[in-house]
Amino acid sequence: VVVWGNFAHNDWLELLINNGLVGVVLYLMLFVGISRFIYKSAFPPVVRLSGYLCILIWFLQTVFSMGYTSISNAEYILLLGLIVGSEKHYRELKNG
Repeated sequence: VVVWGNFAHNDWLELLINNGLVGVVLYLMLFVGISRFIYKSAFPPVVRLSGYLCILIWFLQTVFSMGYTSISNAEYILLLGLIVGSEKHYRELKNG
């Protein structure tokens, strides 16, 4: 912001500038962690697909525009939160 007067148009570049490699690695681990959680979960295929699509849309948005500061990502974050929060319920239904 100080040099050019605006933010970078890529989350990864913005994180690298502001937080260094630690910020980039932590942000990448967020995507990897959510993906692994959905992969290992007991969700039905439709719920898994929804989770993967949310992660994919969010990731692609981080590559092309500001994704982690955008208010438009609220829907993806809320859906991912519901999916992660309902894991216990799905395990109980699966186990009977």
